[in-house]
Amino acid sequence: MWPFAKSKKGDVEIKVEELDQALKSSFQKVRDDFEHVNLWLNYFYSQEAERQNLLTNLQHQLTHMPAAQPAEIPEIPELNSALARLKSAEEKIEQLKVSVHSSQPVINKIAELNSKVNLVEQTGKSVFERLREISARVDKLEQNRTRSSINLREKIMKKVARKSKDYIKNVLLSTIGKYDEISALQLREMIVEEQGLCSKSTFYRILEEIEEEESVSMVAKGKEKVYLPKIVREH
Repeated sequence: MWPFAKSKKGDVEIKVEELDQALKSSFQKVRDDFEHVNLWLNYFYSQEAERQNLLTNLQHQLTHMPAAQPAEIPEIPELNSALARLKSAEEKIEQLKVSVHSSQPVINKIAELNSKVNLVEQTGKSVFERLREISARVDKLEQNRTRSSINLREKIMKKVARKSKDYIKNVLLSTIGKYDEISALQLREMIVEEQGLCSKSTFYRILEEIEEEESVSMVAKGKEKVYLPKIVREH
């Protein structure tokens, strides 16, 4: 395993998403509070509208009544009912006025908070976009670092493989040089099985290269190849 550092790709993006969710949650709570206040205001306005309708109906009835002396005005049930309703409505309106007056500081505070939330929301969007930009840059740096690490590892592997090949070739030449003759099977037992320097396929590939370079002499004895030091062949 190569000791390369673990990638932390995605950490910044996760933090950005958490910040975004926190901002959305805060804004939603404030919007819910505004909705609650709006419901109360709509209720106040509907009560005021009902009072105005009662006054209008009463004025219409009084306008169309025939003129008469005070002692001659008969009892009118509809008028008494309208007056009772008007009185009740006026009492409710006065109560609502008191409620609105007591709620005004809260409404003003909410309006102030709304202004601040809008400012924070705009600032949050700017920060969020900036964090996304930073996240993209970090991802790009991580990708470049990963590519560089892979390239470096490949170079190291090639260098190690090249040095290992040269080392094994030198061991083979040195071993052949120690004996008057030695078979390919004996060499394989020493290099592959006893010392474990390489695999069988690598061993035979390097042995073929040695034959092509004519660094040693090779003779066939039956089905087996036998290798001799170059100096033996020359004598």
